Amino acid sequence: MNKKNKIFSSWLQIIILVSAIFAFSYLLNDNSKAENKNEYGEKELGPLGKIMLKLVKIIIDDSNFASAADVHPNAGKCADSDGGKDYNTLGGVMPCPIGSPATSEACNNFVLDYCSSDGKRLAEYYCKTDVSGQSAFEVYTCPNGCLNGACINLSSRQIFGAEGGVATCMASKNGSICAEYPSDVCNERCKTACIPSLMKDVEACKLGTCYDSLRGICQLASPKKACLDKNNQWFDDKFGNIKECKLGCCVLKNDALFVSNQECAKETQARGLQKDFRENINDYFKCSALSGSEIEGACIFYEEPLNACKFTTKGDCTKRGQEFHPGILCSNRELNTKCEPQKSIGCAPENRDKRDEVYWYDSCGNRENIYDANKAKSFNDGKVLSKEQSCSLGSGSNDFANQNICGNCNRFLGSICNKKTATEFLDNPNNQNIDVVCRNINCRDENGNARLNGESWCVYQGCIGVDKGISTERSCDTPGSRDFRKTCINGEIITESCEDNRNGICEQTKTPISNGRYFSTASCRTNLGYLCYSYNQANKKGQCEKNPDCFIKKVDVAENFKFEFCAPKYKPGFNLGEQTESAAEICNMGTLSCKYVKVKGLFDDDEINKECLTEKFTQQMNDFCMSLGDCGASYNYIGATSDSSTRTANYEVSNAPVLSKAYLDDLKRYSDEKKFAGKFAEAGSIENYFGILGIPGALGSASAPGVDSTTANVLKMGGYTAGALGSLLPLAAHTATGAKVLGAMHLAKAAPAKGLSAFGGALAGAAIGFSIASTLLSITGVDRGLPPEATYAILAIATVGGGAAGVAVTGGASISGLLGGSGPALGVIGIYAVVAVALFIAVCAILGVGDVEEKDVRFTCLPWQPPAGGKDCDKCGKDGLPCSKYSCNSLGQNCQIINEDEPKTRACVNIAPNDTMAPIIKSLPGVLPFGYAYEEFDGGVKIKSSESDGCIKDVYALIPFGVELNEPAQCGMSKVPLTPFDSMASFGDNRYLINHSFPLSIPTLESFGLLPFDPHAKASVNLYLRCQDKSGNKNERDYAISFCIKQGPDITPPQITKTIPAGEEIAFGAKEINASVFASEPVECKWDVSNKNYSNMENELKCKNKIGDYTIYGFKCDANFPITKNESIFYISCLDQPWLLGENATKRNLLAPDVYEFKLKKVASPLKIDSIYPDDTAIKFGSEPATIEVVVRTSGGLNGGAICSFKEFMEQLTSDSSARVHKYMFNQMIGGEFNYTIICEDAVGNSAERTAKVNIEIDGEVPKITRAYKDFESLVIATDEPAECVFGKKDSEKCGFEFSNGTLMNGASFVHTTELDEKSAYYIKCKDVYGNGNINDECSIIVREGKI
Repeated sequence: MNKKNKIFSSWLQIIILVSAIFAFSYLLNDNSKAENKNEYGEKELGPLGKIMLKLVKIIIDDSNFASAADVHPNAGKCADSDGGKDYNTLGGVMPCPIGSPATSEACNNFVLDYCSSDGKRLAEYYCKTDVSGQSAFEVYTCPNGCLNGACINLSSRQIFGAEGGVATCMASKNGSICAEYPSDVCNERCKTACIPSLMKDVEACKLGTCYDSLRGICQLASPKKACLDKNNQWFDDKFGNIKECKLGCCVLKNDALFVSNQECAKETQARGLQKDFRENINDYFKCSALSGSEIEGACIFYEEPLNACKFTTKGDCTKRGQEFHPGILCSNRELNTKCEPQKSIGCAPENRDKRDEVYWYDSCGNRENIYDANKAKSFNDGKVLSKEQSCSLGSGSNDFANQNICGNCNRFLGSICNKKTATEFLDNPNNQNIDVVCRNINCRDENGNARLNGESWCVYQGCIGVDKGISTERSCDTPGSRDFRKTCINGEIITESCEDNRNGICEQTKTPISNGRYFSTASCRTNLGYLCYSYNQANKKGQCEKNPDCFIKKVDVAENFKFEFCAPKYKPGFNLGEQTESAAEICNMGTLSCKYVKVKGLFDDDEINKECLTEKFTQQMNDFCMSLGDCGASYNYIGATSDSSTRTANYEVSNAPVLSKAYLDDLKRYSDEKKFAGKFAEAGSIENYFGILGIPGALGSASAPGVDSTTANVLKMGGYTAGALGSLLPLAAHTATGAKVLGAMHLAKAAPAKGLSAFGGALAGAAIGFSIASTLLSITGVDRGLPPEATYAILAIATVGGGAAGVAVTGGASISGLLGGSGPALGVIGIYAVVAVALFIAVCAILGVGDVEEKDVRFTCLPWQPPAGGKDCDKCGKDGLPCSKYSCNSLGQNCQIINEDEPKTRACVNIAPNDTMAPIIKSLPGVLPFGYAYEEFDGGVKIKSSESDGCIKDVYALIPFGVELNEPAQCGMSKVPLTPFDSMASFGDNRYLINHSFPLSIPTLESFGLLPFDPHAKASVNLYLRCQDKSGNKNERDYAISFCIKQGPDITPPQITKTIPAGEEIAFGAKEINASVFASEPVECKWDVSNKNYSNMENELKCKNKIGDYTIYGFKCDANFPITKNESIFYISCLDQPWLLGENATKRNLLAPDVYEFKLKKVASPLKIDSIYPDDTAIKFGSEPATIEVVVRTSGGLNGGAICSFKEFMEQLTSDSSARVHKYMFNQMIGGEFNYTIICEDAVGNSAERTAKVNIEIDGEVPKITRAYKDFESLVIATDEPAECVFGKKDSEKCGFEFSNGTLMNGASFVHTTELDEKSAYYIKCKDVYGNGNINDECSIIVREGKI
């Protein structure tokens, strides 16, 4: 609107507003003067006042007037996507509390249902049935568990086992243990009879940790049978989280190994050393730093001939009792030994020194200095030459420039002493036997880049994380793709797979080392993207931004269709081999509708959300869909997809274009990993968010636009003033207090002059003219199509015309004189003006001005399906990366992994290579409701009712129907025969299932052009079904679904099909229950506390009556029921066909039975937390971190069962079968005092809370001897804590013996005894229950000759 029009509109608005106010003022004055009284003598409104009050009630309507506070258009409303408490469907609510301002963010938050962290409870959001516009949620315990915001429905899951073509062999002929083979060849390849089951379901093949106690080696993910067959110990933990596998630092003279305790013992024994295992050093680099820490030199044995010499450590020489010369070589001439210098060249013996360099050796076999072709420099006058002072292997950027003349290898830069090769050798000018060299142990990666020894890096099978597509940012990981960690170890590249299905992701960092080069370090970590969905439950945008594996996905198609959603940055992959319902539920979050609205105008049409009719809508919705997981249009990691047709492209769209070839080609590039080289997963700061699992929050929502009329805008501007004065003042004048207030305002009792009365008549007429025009505009809908200035002009003309007519009615002369005419003449002109306005509005209505056209533009997000067949199965692993179940399944519907845990025999095979038969379709029994039956015929089925002619007359019904197949397949349906399968709409969804079901909507006779009142009218309905199996075989012939419909009176009474809550029990302290009842058809329902007939019941339920409101339980009605006693009975009755009004209302059917008794009973006692362990106690441990188990016991409430969580971080405890005992294991506790609060809630809403505290004490002290004495022939010692004590008697070992090799003393508490031999020495060591004890050469006490 231009500036001139705005000024004009503003003046018209002021005229209308002022006219209305003064008109109401005049009516009040007229009413007070008339002294109208009723038959009881009470004062009442006059005739004009009554007329005006009726007009006010017409004009002031909730749909036309709004507060001057600019209230949100949805205030007092609450939308529920799954129709209320539907536990098996992921849904959500959009509450908008009453009185919410237009800028309120609360009205734009879409709150999704979500599962508890243990996957047992569901938080089901629903709208309250009052007019508050608020929502609430119920905590519901799912019988089969909870996944992705809905209870798991096991009946709909398809489990693919041996019948699908795979069996397990316990011992194969090629030596493999627990191998999977196709069923038809399994017995040929197996030594024993095959088990008709997948390997994961066979107990003997269960994966865990295998511990070899002799070697101290742990093998992770080892089959149980393979481990036990070797007489090893097997633990039910495939990740090695057992104490036997705990690593520490094993110090061996100048070497240090990061190994297990048992491995250290074996290595120590092999080297003839005393074990020094340091459990407290749990880092490889800290352990490596202990290498080479002892001083070396020449150890001279003077008592031997020619002064024998050994190059060793000071400690070793001193122990032998010989003379030590630090920093001197044995061939030093001043020592006068028999050892001659530099007689041979070689590597340090691996079992002794673990050194990496090439060394000179003297004639006695002693190691000398690092090899240098310059012999004099290397000999260094017989003195030890440090590594730093020795020759340099590299020069500049070439780490091997001097490889042929220097032996100063450096493991960290990629070289160690090893056998020479044809290209790597030392020059040999003196013809010495040199067969070693500083071998290059670096690597070349898959792209030809140099990698240092020990360096690790990430490898991906395509794009990772988030990428900017054609339209918006989106998650780009492709179905089947995985993350890998590669490591260069001694010249060999080792490939490690991160957890399958992208549950593990690889992150990489780079550290600068020298000369502009970097050392990369990679690691596989848990993908926390699964948490992103939960952040959309409530206002938890901050949590989404803190989680490095989440991002804010933005959809911005049109002004009224834009929202934000917290989506996984590295989307988790689905179990593609099993058509799980959970995958469909996650993808269903991307199924949304955009409402397009076009209002026909007088000159131009007004369109809302017109962008939704373009490909922009389809593209952005697919971007959103594919960011949720393996959903929507996408290509797998080798660049293949299901199909490019709409039917099999894993999405559906209505009223908008399909995805273009350019868009699909842009998606295909994500499978080319070379295009995304240099892109790595982000590490992020885990500490910022890990473990915080509160109720998640929404980040936005899409709003459904309404049609805002110009009249509504006009009334909105003046509504508060005119509405308040026009409706409240006449009523207030009849009260004592109100009369005083109005009198003070000079409105209630003032006696006006004659001229004022005429003026008041003019204003009364103006108000009436305004009312007539605004009412006509609203009723016809013309106001929607007129420009604002046109609407204001019409209202102004009607107002002035009405005012002129008012002057004539009151006979006012003063005003008519001012206007230059007589009263009657003005009255005629005024009436003509009002009539002209009415005719103009009528003509606009005939022309369609204000007509509204609406379209629902819908995008259906479906689970991504692998291509049909299995032609690409053998491509799994061909890219040089290990094949997995997930990768294999993504290559084709028939692709399946075998021998997954045996890398040598692992393969991805086509389990149905010879399948050429299309699915066989039959009707699914047990689905049709009572009163309906199947009649099979060649090529289809007819659905018949119990009527004599079999026709269906329940024209508003949704009839459940299903088909049963002989193999898993996806199905499509069309109303047109011979429609190609690829062009059909999905029947149910796009999953490959054996049983498919879908409710058939029974059309009306009117939709066929038949007269609804013709008792003989009938119509036939035919639908056509085709299916495609996993091999791509499609039905060439339609499967027809046929039924006929006819008109007839609805004489079937409605029935209550379900109530929520389903049981009678409610919370102990409940004062009000929001409950729902579901009816078999659209109804209107009432309730009462006493048994009455429908018409006499006093309370109404809020019912959803549109056909589209149908849920799996029927049509939903809600109400708040007051709870005033322990047991309550509410009586509910309903009438069907709410659309029948007037004389047709008698045709409505009453509920059967007439009244439904809805019983509610409070539980006998509140929920109680009986005990918490540990509480108010101290627990002692020997080391950090410590593990404690929290145990909570509950009673009362509903059978004493409950679900309990920690209040501080909403982590749920695990409950036993009775739900009365709840446990949680903390395995990372450190010393200190901790308080924690437990909150418990049962299924009916009873809750309890209790706080406990525990003091964690860490005992790191060695037991102390408090007393030692002789008791007759026994030695007695006492310790300050319970302990075990052992002793050794060998003076040669003294305190150097192992605790396990000592002789155990009697007593395992505070007092310990043994027989006393006063001639012997007792070297005593003690160890407490936490493992704290004397190590190395330490003793608790030494007793010699009976003396302490």
